[in-house]
Amino acid sequence: ITSTGAPMLFDMLRTTNSSIKVIWLSNNKQINDECMKSVGEYIKYNKSIEYIGLDTNKISDAGIEILAPYLDGNTTFKQLYLNWNKGITDKSIPFLVKMV
Repeated sequence: ITSTGAPMLFDMLRTTNSSIKVIWLSNNKQINDECMKSVGEYIKYNKSIEYIGLDTNKISDAGIEILAPYLDGNTTFKQLYLNWNKGITDKSIPFLVKMV
């Protein structure tokens, strides 16, 4: 998946009203902050997604800030894997806490 392909994937999944519960896009160096809006919109409007793996990508504090508001109020989403994204620092803690 390229950095332009990830938003297209999530946009397509959102419009098809899929019942996917798990998406794993780990270890894909093309997943970056630019993808977080599409990921967030998918999580916000999908009532079946429970887990998304985005570990070992190129997500930074800016991506976490983009993603956080989309998780507000979602009761079906359970886990977001973000480990090994070197751009995520302590600056993201307030946004991560808000996600929880």
